[in-house]
Amino acid sequence: MKVFFRLQQPIFLGLLLRFYNPIQQQTRNNTTSPTYLSRVFTYSDPGGDISWGEGVFFSFGVVFCSAVNVAVQHPFMMAVMHVGMKMRVGLCSLIYRKVRI
Repeated sequence: MKVFFRLQQPIFLGLLLRFYNPIQQQTRNNTTSPTYLSRVFTYSDPGGDISWGEGVFFSFGVVFCSAVNVAVQHPFMMAVMHVGMKMRVGLCSLIYRKVRI
């Protein structure tokens, strides 16, 4: 029922229509293409105009971006999981004490 009322609000409808507009969909896909990965694919294409050095540079760019992503997100996700486990243990102990009394 809550979702039905939310869908009828004009702000939500405007944002929904703006996001799924087919004219903007074409421009959004062009601007968010992965640069390094598309250049690596262009290097492997027989008709591509990218040299060997540029291909190696873009390959290292893909590896470096993936390594930075892992190095940044792993500690954050570990901390989130740790807090979640602490909350789970705390709530389970509260429920156990409440049932026992």
